[in-house]
Amino acid sequence: DLTPLISEINTEFVHPTDPIFQNCERFDEPEQNPQPTVEVTVTNSLNQPVDALKIENGWPVSNPLTTTVTLTCPPGDTNCVGKFNLLISGSTPDANARFYVYHSSHSAPLRPNNSPFCQGRPEPSSIGSLYSHKAYSADCAHDALNNLEVTAGQSVSLTWSLWVQPSDAYQLQFSADWDTYAWGHLRDEHLIEVPQAQITPIVFLPGLGATQGPSYEQLPFGSWKWGQQYINENTVNYDELFVTLQKMGYEGDKTLFFFRYHWLKSAVLGADKLWELRLNPESETVQQVAQIPWVDGYGDPSNVKFDLIGHSTGNLLARAYMQLPYGLSLRQAGGPPRTNIRRYIGIAGPQMGLVNGYTGLEGQDIHLEGYLGSPFAGLVRLHADILARREGYCVWLVNFCHVRAKDAYAFTHNPIHGTSIITEFLPTATFGDYLTRYETPHDPFPYGRTANPLLEASSVVDGISVIDPYMDNAFVEEYLAERLDEWFNDRFQERHAGLLDYETPYHGLNEQSKLAEWQTTLDNSLAKNVCFIHNDEQETKIGLRVTDPNKGGFWSWLGSAAPYWRNGRHKPFDNEVGEEQEFLNGPGDKLIATISANPLTLPWPENDKPVDVSIAGTEHGPIVGVPNSIQSITFFLTQFKTPFLIGNDVKLFKGGCGIDPGSANASTATFRSSASDQFSNLATAPEDDPELEQQPPYRMLLVAAHGPVEIMMVAPNGQRVGYDVNRGEELREIPYSDYFRDTLEATRYLSIDAVAAGDYQVVVIGTGTGEVSWHGSLLDESALAPLFDEFRSIRAGEVVTFSTNLPTQANQVPVPPDVYVEDDLEATLGEEIVLHGLFMDQNPTDTHDIGWDFGDGTVVTGTLIPTHTFDQVGRFTITLTVTDSHGYSSSDSLLVTVKAAPISQVPTPTTTSTALPTETNTATPVATYTATPTATPISTEVSPPTTTPSAPSTPLPTIISTPWPIATATPVPTSTSQPTITPTATPTNTPIPHPRTCELAPIALHANLMNHPPTQGTVVEVSQGTRVGNFDWLSWDGNQSATALAQSLTPPGDSYRYSNPYAPNDDILSLGDWVYGRVATSNSRMVRQALDELLNQPIIVPIWNTVEGQGENMRYHIAGFAQIRLTHYDLPGKSRLSFRYDGPATCGN
Repeated sequence: DLTPLISEINTEFVHPTDPIFQNCERFDEPEQNPQPTVEVTVTNSLNQPVDALKIENGWPVSNPLTTTVTLTCPPGDTNCVGKFNLLISGSTPDANARFYVYHSSHSAPLRPNNSPFCQGRPEPSSIGSLYSHKAYSADCAHDALNNLEVTAGQSVSLTWSLWVQPSDAYQLQFSADWDTYAWGHLRDEHLIEVPQAQITPIVFLPGLGATQGPSYEQLPFGSWKWGQQYINENTVNYDELFVTLQKMGYEGDKTLFFFRYHWLKSAVLGADKLWELRLNPESETVQQVAQIPWVDGYGDPSNVKFDLIGHSTGNLLARAYMQLPYGLSLRQAGGPPRTNIRRYIGIAGPQMGLVNGYTGLEGQDIHLEGYLGSPFAGLVRLHADILARREGYCVWLVNFCHVRAKDAYAFTHNPIHGTSIITEFLPTATFGDYLTRYETPHDPFPYGRTANPLLEASSVVDGISVIDPYMDNAFVEEYLAERLDEWFNDRFQERHAGLLDYETPYHGLNEQSKLAEWQTTLDNSLAKNVCFIHNDEQETKIGLRVTDPNKGGFWSWLGSAAPYWRNGRHKPFDNEVGEEQEFLNGPGDKLIATISANPLTLPWPENDKPVDVSIAGTEHGPIVGVPNSIQSITFFLTQFKTPFLIGNDVKLFKGGCGIDPGSANASTATFRSSASDQFSNLATAPEDDPELEQQPPYRMLLVAAHGPVEIMMVAPNGQRVGYDVNRGEELREIPYSDYFRDTLEATRYLSIDAVAAGDYQVVVIGTGTGEVSWHGSLLDESALAPLFDEFRSIRAGEVVTFSTNLPTQANQVPVPPDVYVEDDLEATLGEEIVLHGLFMDQNPTDTHDIGWDFGDGTVVTGTLIPTHTFDQVGRFTITLTVTDSHGYSSSDSLLVTVKAAPISQVPTPTTTSTALPTETNTATPVATYTATPTATPISTEVSPPTTTPSAPSTPLPTIISTPWPIATATPVPTSTSQPTITPTATPTNTPIPHPRTCELAPIALHANLMNHPPTQGTVVEVSQGTRVGNFDWLSWDGNQSATALAQSLTPPGDSYRYSNPYAPNDDILSLGDWVYGRVATSNSRMVRQALDELLNQPIIVPIWNTVEGQGENMRYHIAGFAQIRLTHYDLPGKSRLSFRYDGPATCGN
């Protein structure tokens, strides 16, 4: 105990009565010696003192708070000097304090020309949190010794603005300490009571192309932007919103979630994945959220609700989640509605579609302007192209698979493995007349429109004015029939055979009944719980001028070339202006029209329309992150006006979702995004406004691998990006590079923005044993170029290394030209025909060799518009082949049917012998590619046409007949000459109609089956083929399309179209005639529907006894007819028919 000693010291040495203290002032007498003071006050935005907060809408109020520390130095000759500290924290060590200090200032310089510097040291409330503090300590000083000095007789105020975040209940303490040299330690403090909050977590659904790659793999919050600086900084601007929400107190992956999804796939699938991976009450996400005390529903996952924010395409996913039950993507009936959503904000969403949906579906113009993914929307285009190659929608060349126009068209129309989101962009009926005739008069929808299966009901589809996006598409069905019949393409058959059975599901989200159901899931109030944020001042595409799709627009002869534009061909009129321009413009955000982003014209429930707000002065991508948009979001979800972007005087913000424009608190629901610029310096701390680095022009490399592999790419300078298997880590040494590992789909994505030219080394490492594939592409403003494709097996530990060269421009990568010819045509013997060809090559320096093969031995080179005269009747395949200077050849074909002069011009002929033309190819024109590099230079000039004389016709082989009880086939004699025609006079110049004794079905049964006819009523099963006992399909006029077969099968059929392959003027099928066969098995939906109509109905079919030719040149010899009744069919599988035999029939002559 030192007290006695201290007392003795004071008494003997330093007692105030000691003579040495004479003439000194006494500091322990305040009235004679005033001291410095420290005062702490806490006020709200209305400058009212705050001692306790309360809870409103689940959030602590009043917010924001301002703590003011006033330092006063008494008058005199001595300034007040000492060390100053402010501490904001919970009043006890175990208090779960959560707040964010977003601004500090002082009222005046503490000393002339020497402003203080306050150094804040926040203590995060959780690991890695930048915007939530558990404690905040600030030291203020004006010199290197950390002293704060206040001039004698002056007062100085220091202020800190903070936001109290949702938390447990606790006491928040504000303590100010000033340790002066002359007056000692001075202190003041203030306590406020903070109650426990009850907030609703947020799930954000981004737009199309906003994540790399398209995947359902959920990453830690914030990692969605890794490797995508260009997107984040120049297009979507999501960070500003997320930073604001985190400052308010939302926590990444706790109460704020960013949902990654496959943005090329249907929103219905995305909604089901959102339920499975995030919002199912049994999911890990909801279970963890329910353990947070300040979340509404704490302790019970089934009572936890979420708020959804959707941007662009993310809105379709959000609405599918709220309006549809789980399981529809699995083609199941679906369960009960998902009701765990409290509120929804739709930002710039295609709520009624967008015009680009049509150009994307029918024209493969899927990049959707420059606001999604890049200035050229490169991510969307790159990923769609690589996905098409992975699914086999391409033709193989030397080291890559080339996606032709018709491949791209068929892939876009693949509802299972294709870009199924595109059809959900199609404008709906409520969007308005977005397709008008290019030629006057500008009739709306002159060629119909395509239905939106997500937003519309199936009842809108009538097959004429409104068509289904997937079903009854003859182009796609013919493509699939061709590809599924390729003997070498088992993988394509396994992946896509089911498409022939596909029936489009319609969900009708915009139908009145669906909107009423939506109302019930959102607490019976759409006006309270749904807000649409949009822009209506930018010129936006709201319509297209289109031309007749059957004529192919300005290439009037190119109707058969992909893309097919079923509702009218969109024309690139670059030089057109005024009324005749290609686009019809209207208000919007440069991508989404206002009528779609703000769909208030939908049949909403009475007196319960959603609210909306227009954000002017912005565009589609940046609209999410502008101040007024953020304020609208935060106010609608929390009823707070946040100060982080507009300062503490939040009452100046007058617009936004949920703010009544007529109230005293608002002036209008439309305001400019720059309206809050006056607050920017006050509201944003220096560290929140980093200078954005200037990005180079857009150019991107994308590599995707599927299967048990990892990828590494090494740049010419040795920098790497990819996965280092030895070190077990991802590397991103190359600037603007990213490596994404999708474990759900066993896919790896490697990308490099602004990629430099040069030779790159690609290393593929097997991490397991199995089938793998990898694909690489380069995209820039000049072109999209495939670099490599590989399908193979791999073993664990196996390493595959190869090099790939990236030129300075993508259009320098050699790819084949796309070649087109006109539709099939008919010609008269001796008539000169003019043909038209076209090719397009993205390699600008290529030269080309052009050649035509007319199928009769004649070859013409050097022109795209040749002429030719056939000197014999028959069907001829004409092929245009274009070979570029890299040795790549591409071809396209058409079929010409040459007939003798009509009866009005020459007498009716009688055929006494028949010669087979050299080539009688009946296949649908197919473009083929041959990679045959040649060292011979190809002239850059198109030479004059050169003609090779016709070769002699090929003789018809002798026919060996099979016995048939009804009739005996007459052999066709072998001949190397033209058929002998014996004229027969006719009294009239018009054709004489023949009696039609039978309506035939195009099914040929083999004669051997009828040599011993089955008992009437007996069911017989036959397989397809050309052997004894088989059946096969027929074509009356050589048309090989699935559409033609379906039409011929549909009662009463069209056998009146019959044309004898060897005597085109013979149009009545009789005993001894020949009939065209079909190349491939037909399993299209149209064929199956026609067969369904024929089941158990009496039909008459031809009986064949001889077949000649193969593939496209197949012909059947008719030896009789029979009446049967189909009982069953199995296509394509076993390719079998079952029928009951009724007996023989007589037809023809």
